[in-house]
Amino acid sequence: DAGTELPALEAELGERLTALGAPPALAQAPPRAHDAWRAYAVDQLDQVRIGNLQRATELWKTLQGKTLFDQVRDAVQDLDAWLDTQQQHDTRRADRLRTVLSVTLALVVLLVLGSLLGASLVLWRSVTLPLGRLARATRAVADGDLAAPLPGGGAPEVRGLAADVQAMRD
Repeated sequence: DAGTELPALEAELGERLTALGAPPALAQAPPRAHDAWRAYAVDQLDQVRIGNLQRATELWKTLQGKTLFDQVRDAVQDLDAWLDTQQQHDTRRADRLRTVLSVTLALVVLLVLGSLLGASLVLWRSVTLPLGRLARATRAVADGDLAAPLPGGGAPEVRGLAADVQAMRD
């Protein structure tokens, strides 16, 4: 029944609007305008029910019901306009946050890629290049050139391997 459900729905709407920061007067305007219109309409319907058609007709001719209903509609439109403004504000804020998040993510990806590139370069210079030089020198020794110089640079593991090859050569 609308008569019992409507007050609960109006209260819930008021709570939600308050939580959104709506001005109290704006949030309370639709229920107040509806209550005024409803009181008028109930009075007119009661006059019809009891058979007082002349009084019901007089009430209808004043067009007060239309005026009261227009006030309900205006209050709802004002509230709707405020909600639209809030939604636009929230949408702009979400767009700004999305942009900041996208830029941050791009910077993190670039930082990770740069770190990987840097680590690869360090690994290449400290292990791969010296190991390649050691491999060439080891092949020269294996081919009989016992005077071939063995490189001593690079990572400790590469230097240790060069020392082991030197020990085998001697």
